[in-house]
Amino acid sequence: MISTAQFVGTRFAPPQIDALRADTDVVTLSIGGGGSNHLPVSVRCGALVPGADADCRDDPRAEQLTVEGIAKMAPQVDAVVAAIVAKAPHAEVYLIGHGGSVGRRGCWPNLPVSDADAVWLDRYFERFNQIYVDAAARYGVHYIDIAKAAVDGGHDACAPTGQRWFEGLAPQSPAEPVHPNGLAMTAIAEMVAEDLGR
Repeated sequence: MISTAQFVGTRFAPPQIDALRADTDVVTLSIGGGGSNHLPVSVRCGALVPGADADCRDDPRAEQLTVEGIAKMAPQVDAVVAAIVAKAPHAEVYLIGHGGSVGRRGCWPNLPVSDADAVWLDRYFERFNQIYVDAAARYGVHYIDIAKAAVDGGHDACAPTGQRWFEGLAPQSPAEPVHPNGLAMTAIAEMVAEDLGR
């Protein structure tokens, strides 16, 4: 994002930060969770059959992966936000948090976790998002808690198609599995626009 070209479609695009200027007025930042241990943590929660309980919430390895992932990502997020603020010092910067696909319940096979593990995973993302809360406070930027809005509003991956903002393992709208769909993108844009209008 700040130093490496990214492969997009059929070509490499320059680091995204190169698009920023001193007069940039708004920046939204959503960092993928590939290096954060989201996947290995979530896999440990997977229920292989309906009604099963993987009990990842009591798994010491899941907790270790959580702690390690947060520790790994925190300085990386901090570096990105610091670089954005330095490159676009007058911009309103919005950090978009993680989570939202897992609410307080599972729904096999779309979100194959027990209800108890779903609650733990929801809390996992809350813990992870503290990285963004801390960075927002440190650099005087904004934090968008899309996970809380999705879960509290009943828009997690277990919600009906047309109401869910996040897809499950078998997406019913254009999106990657367990990722935000178009409704989530609209919700994020509306949250940013509402904040900008204050």
